[in-house]
Amino acid sequence: MKAYSLNGQIISGGFENNGILYPPNWLALASEEELSSIGIIVSEIPDPTPPPKVYSVTPRQARLALLQAGLLDQVNEAVTAAGAQAQVTWDYALEVRSDDPLIVSLATQLNLSSDQITNLFATAATL
Repeated sequence: MKAYSLNGQIISGGFENNGILYPPNWLALASEEELSSIGIIVSEIPDPTPPPKVYSVTPRQARLALLQAGLLDQVNEAVTAAGAQAQVTWDYALEVRSDDPLIVSLATQLNLSSDQITNLFATAATL
């Protein structure tokens, strides 16, 4: 995506420069030479990074994936150590979401990367 500025002001449609009115489509049609000749600065703006995908699986699927990965015992120990609220959440949640604060905390405690979490949820979704 491109951003255009003239004399420090962002322009996005029609504009006036030195008494000349430029139509709204002029920026899209003008060459880089034409733009720079009247003092327009063109900046490339990167597209925003999409938010991370949120994965959701059943508690059964999550536990089976953790069991297959050899992580179920570690997760259960970490949940127990985290206290009663974490234990109730882990035991009675109707879904396990990758963006849940408990899951994010457990992943951090177990030094799991975002790729590892994604792979665990992808595996869980197949079970």
